[in-house]
Amino acid sequence: METRRPSLINPPEDPLGKIILRRLIAGRTVLGLGAALLMGIGACSQDAYAQTAQSAPAAGPTLVAAAQAASREGASAVGVRLSEWKLELSQATVPTGDVEFTVRNGGTMLHAFEIEGQGLEKELEPIQVGATKTLRLKLPPGTYEVYCPIGQGAHKKMGMIAHIEVLGSVDLKALAAGMKQGGYVIVLRHAA
Repeated sequence: METRRPSLINPPEDPLGKIILRRLIAGRTVLGLGAALLMGIGACSQDAYAQTAQSAPAAGPTLVAAAQAASREGASAVGVRLSEWKLELSQATVPTGDVEFTVRNGGTMLHAFEIEGQGLEKELEPIQVGATKTLRLKLPPGTYEVYCPIGQGAHKKMGMIAHIEVLGSVDLKALAAGMKQGGYVIVLRHAA
């Protein structure tokens, strides 16, 4: 007599598995995870900036103080440090709205700062060694490229480039109301 092994292609009936699958399809579990993810993103971006601001000796005390002042004024503060063949951002994501870039040339030669994306292109005049300049913009959601435009793109090609993502705002009350009514919430995030 031949014994049959369970097949992975046609697994035996599993009522518990069907219940879990139905719940996932109904979206109740996914909605809870989605809400937790959205709240976690906001908390992480604030924590990441706070940690960077506290542990950023290379950026210098003036850069950190200027970034903190911008944050108090309602703008999202992004510290930028330019040096030979590096462009460092204090954070890679910010909420939509006013964003103030505090840009410090920590290198040994002349550098500049430019932001481009979503139909926007703004540039700061070249920044002398050791100097700091600020740029305040109202940014809609999307991904932006920031770079040093010195040398007809030569500094950019040598690594002085980064990307910052501006996230759209989330109405948590509307999200919670939709979850209570059994509606679906889909969170999409694209990579640059």
